[in-house]
Amino acid sequence: MDRKKVRKIADTAANVTAMGVGGVLRLALRIVLTVLMVFLISALLFAFIFAYYVKTELNPKLKVTLEDASLSLSSTVWYTDAAGKDQELQTLTSRENRIWVDYENLPAGMEHALVSIEDHRFYEHKGVDWYRTAGAFAQMFLSMSNDFGGSTITQQLIKNNTQNDADLVSRKLLEIFQALELEKTYTKEEIVEWYLNTVYFGEGCYGVYTAAQTYFGKDVWNLSLAESASIIGITNNPSKYDPFIANIITDRDLGLTMTCREWNKYRQELILGEMYDYGYITHDELVAAKNEELNFVRAENEPYVMEIYSFYVETLLDDVLHDLMEELDINEKTARDKLYYGGLQIYSCYDPAVQAAVDRVFQDVENLPKPYRECKQQLQSGMVIMDPYTGDIKAIGGAVGEKTVNDAWNYATDSKRQVGSSIKPLSAYGPALEYGLITQNTLVNDSPDVRLSGTRWYPYNDGGSYSGIITIREALKRSKNTVAAQIVDKLTPAESYKYLTEKLGFTSLLPSDADYAPMALGALTQGATVREMTQAYSSFVNAGTMTYGRTYTKVLDSSGNVVLDNVPRTIRAFSPNTAANICNMLENAVSPGGTGAGAYFSGMSVAGKTGTTSDNNDRYFVGFTPYYVAAVWTGYNYPETMNFYTNPAVVIWKSVMQPLHEGLENRSFPAPNIGIATNIFGNLDDLLKEQEEARRPKPTETPEPTPEPTPEPTEEPAETPEITETPAETPEPTAEPDDTPAPTEPPAEPTDEPPAEPPAAPEETPPPPTAPVGEAGSDT
Repeated sequence: MDRKKVRKIADTAANVTAMGVGGVLRLALRIVLTVLMVFLISALLFAFIFAYYVKTELNPKLKVTLEDASLSLSSTVWYTDAAGKDQELQTLTSRENRIWVDYENLPAGMEHALVSIEDHRFYEHKGVDWYRTAGAFAQMFLSMSNDFGGSTITQQLIKNNTQNDADLVSRKLLEIFQALELEKTYTKEEIVEWYLNTVYFGEGCYGVYTAAQTYFGKDVWNLSLAESASIIGITNNPSKYDPFIANIITDRDLGLTMTCREWNKYRQELILGEMYDYGYITHDELVAAKNEELNFVRAENEPYVMEIYSFYVETLLDDVLHDLMEELDINEKTARDKLYYGGLQIYSCYDPAVQAAVDRVFQDVENLPKPYRECKQQLQSGMVIMDPYTGDIKAIGGAVGEKTVNDAWNYATDSKRQVGSSIKPLSAYGPALEYGLITQNTLVNDSPDVRLSGTRWYPYNDGGSYSGIITIREALKRSKNTVAAQIVDKLTPAESYKYLTEKLGFTSLLPSDADYAPMALGALTQGATVREMTQAYSSFVNAGTMTYGRTYTKVLDSSGNVVLDNVPRTIRAFSPNTAANICNMLENAVSPGGTGAGAYFSGMSVAGKTGTTSDNNDRYFVGFTPYYVAAVWTGYNYPETMNFYTNPAVVIWKSVMQPLHEGLENRSFPAPNIGIATNIFGNLDDLLKEQEEARRPKPTETPEPTPEPTPEPTEEPAETPEITETPAETPEPTAEPDDTPAPTEPPAEPTDEPPAEPPAAPEETPPPPTAPVGEAGSDT
């Protein structure tokens, strides 16, 4: 092959090679450019999506106003005395125990301790430390976790005030933008002031003032550098660094095991070291602070003594807290801060005279009824006294004995216990009268042989005794279970349930209560509260209008503006005549032979209804006068059979209410229009006549006197002696029918009292109230 051909071939190969390399380079360039375009387009798309998210989701939430959670003023509860003047009932000491301290009164050492350990670039950034935030996000993605730190003091303040603990990623994004916005409005000094007055320091202390008083017994401005660092150290983990807790805690990362007080010292020295590293203190100050002995005011695990609120005040505060959340659409944390430190002026319905009558009985266990069989548990009770016309709750008995703790269990408002037969006027008799199904004189068969139309269930009477044909009036007086069941059968349990929940204010009932036993006998799924029973019975006294119970009338802010206007809330439950009929029948129920006879006291119209559960775990009485309505529950904390000769709820009710009515003018309940008897249970007139005839004693027949025979004359000697006439002996005649003793009443039905031993006769025997004669066309 000649040289020219070889060269040509070589040139051709070189050209091909060059073209190949160039093609590869161009292809690689195209790929790189494509990837860059994809990244660019993705970034732009993400930017648009994120911008849309910020605009639509975050922008409405970015504005955070610290003044909305102003905590600087104490709130006060007031009541009106007998002269109509407002008197202070309670100045609120928060359950969060906080008193505001202005920035100028905060020691510099405390501020610098906070900044050194929590956010050392605090004075440089604008709300977000981007170095820490980037590191936190990187750590989150590397560990594939949904948790990260990096929060600045500003972000922590926002979290504390908003209480937003939802999804961490979205919350962190929201916090970042909120922090940037917040620092456009507030100075660093204001942010430090708010932070140190709102953060939690353990032992119920929110804010540095109460923390300084609690741990060192000093005003915050008098704290030393060592003490300031010790208090700041607690915020990171109060359960670990609280020096009053006597726990021993092991930190596996550090490999150390110490008491909480030793951990507090460890954290204090760590903070002091950070302060030195960032130039806030000198070496001499560091050494002196570390060597200073911390003189805490209490030993480890010694409890902090707080002011004890009464059951009434605690109930009122719960009511106001609930209404603030609902009315202002704020969360519980914000509402609680407003309640305790919003400078609110709360005007209560509290009546000191009525509460004193309750306390006299409830606070001394010696004043309570004693069981005939000893029980290891203390008898407990709850009581609410209410004005039935305004709904004003005048007094509350939350438990027996002296109240020694805050937020103690309140048996009047917290407990949902079985109400027994006390529900019958509300769920059976009242609605049936309202719908015209019955009147007081309607006849009903109190018999074990009756069959209900809607169920095979049928109750028995207490003691297993039955009276046959009786009136509705007598059935309620003797609390006949069979009759209540028959009434509910005619109404239907669903209608009874609807009446209780829609017209009588019950919120504790469950759908499962729309059944025969709950509606007829009060065997509720979870029970009801004493407060619910009290306000429901107000409908009878208040001409058929049920008034919700209220503990306060209004709440004003520190400037006198109305925050809450708690006007009476009412529901028309019954007609005035239905209410008058129930009042009349329940007045009869506290007369002799009635289940509530023990509640009667002279000089005042009294009415009411007892309640007892089948296992005798709960005893109830709801009674009223023209002045007040009051309900009493009695039982044990852990349900147990009660062994009393009489209903202890009745005894407690009378012990409170009788002295309370001394000196009050006696009033009568409105006279009802009875109306004609209905035949809702069938025409029982003939059966009643047969029953009365069978019970009427038959007169004893008087036998005819038998004459004594006259002896025949006998022959005598000539001289006949004088014969003396002997009168015939006549048997003593029996009593005539008119003298026959009157027929006796059938045996009294068993009441709610246990049969072990009959109680002594009551001191006062009330005359049984008469039932007025009704007229045809009654609206009952």
